[in-house]
Amino acid sequence: MTTAIKLRHLRIFQAIVAAGSLALVAKAQKISQPALSRSLAELETILGKPLFLRKGRKMILTDAGRAFDQYSALSLSSLDQAMAVVQSGIVAVLRIGLLPNFAQGFVRDSVVKFLDDHPHHQISLCEGTQAFLQNELSTRSLDLIISGGASLPSAGTDAKLLYDEEIIAVTDPSGKLVNLPYAQALSEARLILPRASDFGRSEVDNHLCQMKHSGSGVILETSVVAAALNVVQSAEVLWFVCRSAVAPYLAQGRLVQVRFQEPIVTAPVYLIRQKTQAPEDTTQDAIESFCQMLLPMAQRTAPLKLV
Repeated sequence: MTTAIKLRHLRIFQAIVAAGSLALVAKAQKISQPALSRSLAELETILGKPLFLRKGRKMILTDAGRAFDQYSALSLSSLDQAMAVVQSGIVAVLRIGLLPNFAQGFVRDSVVKFLDDHPHHQISLCEGTQAFLQNELSTRSLDLIISGGASLPSAGTDAKLLYDEEIIAVTDPSGKLVNLPYAQALSEARLILPRASDFGRSEVDNHLCQMKHSGSGVILETSVVAAALNVVQSAEVLWFVCRSAVAPYLAQGRLVQVRFQEPIVTAPVYLIRQKTQAPEDTTQDAIESFCQMLLPMAQRTAPLKLV
């Protein structure tokens, strides 16, 4: 990070994002609005792009602002965690990345058991897209990730197969697609797919090819459950998604699975870490302990039978 960006720039930026108003931030932080505007202008000059659109008194993020928001929030969160660790006497922090709404059950149980057995350790969980997690692992911003797909694992990583995640097609239980044969439903429906770089997309593309589907009719590409859920419940849509992400909604009856005529579509899920660690890395014992704990936990709770 350029040394021209100071901590106050990040905190002011995040405060404006949260409040949506320069006036509100200036009042809350007891500084003048011109001073606040100058600090924001400094940050935008350093980055070379505007971060907000001014619409009256409202501050609306630009595309560059949204990207900076994601990473600056992570930076501040990491800094706050580092301060807490130093002040609390924690001996090691284990940084784990996973996909949103994914494999939460056995990860949660593993975290609880690990912290019970290692009271002077801390776990930092990070959620993000598959590409984001891989990048964070490659730059050693994460110690290990739980991710997957046909393209993983990549070179330079040590990966253990946890299980095969089922990819299913779901729809609104009150829609007409529920009563149609799968092939007909697929031909008539609009589709929601994972993004091109996201978990399960290549497996879904292969499935559509096997079904001789042209891939037309895709109205949304996302791995954000809330966004897809809203679309599914307002249109005749088939949503291809990993089962663990929508299990609660299936149980509640808010979604229903449309059964495949073809063999089940699955995508492999891996526990991945770097093959070689930095010499100054002091978390190796914690990483080994967590991995040994996670593997059997995944075997007991994974959605499908383990390989």
